[in-house]
Parts: sequence; structure tokens; C-alpha cells
Amino acid sequence: MINKPTSREIEDVIYHIQATRDRWQGNAGYARCLDIELHALRLLLFTTRIVEEEVDIAAHLGMGGTADA
Repeated sequence: MINKPTSREIEDVIYHIQATRDRWQGNAGYARCLDIELHALRLLLFTTRIVEEEVDIAAHLGMGGTADA
């Protein structure tokens, strides 16, 4: 089974890829590939935060959610 990354783990990956992207400014093709990857990771981060928040709300309301869901 694949473990779902936490929002913090995704933020760390985004930080490192952004640093790599900044170093590769001069190579337009590679920088563009990193831009696309960063965009995808930001979408994943957005949806992960929504799911984490929904699970927290459900757990708080006693609706059967757990923080590791």
C-alpha cells in the first residue's frame, strides 16, 4: 500500500524543487519542466490540505474520521 504524503512532506519537496529551479534559470527547457512539476505539486498540496482539514473536522465532530485517514 502506498502511504499518502502529508502536506508538510509535499511542502518540503516543493521547497527543494524550487531551489533546483532557481539554479537552472539559464536552461529554459529544464526550468519549464520544473515549473510544470511545481504546479502539479502545488495542486497536490492544495487537495491534501483539504482532505486533512476534512478528516480533522470529522474527527472533531465524532463522525468517525481519524488523523491518519
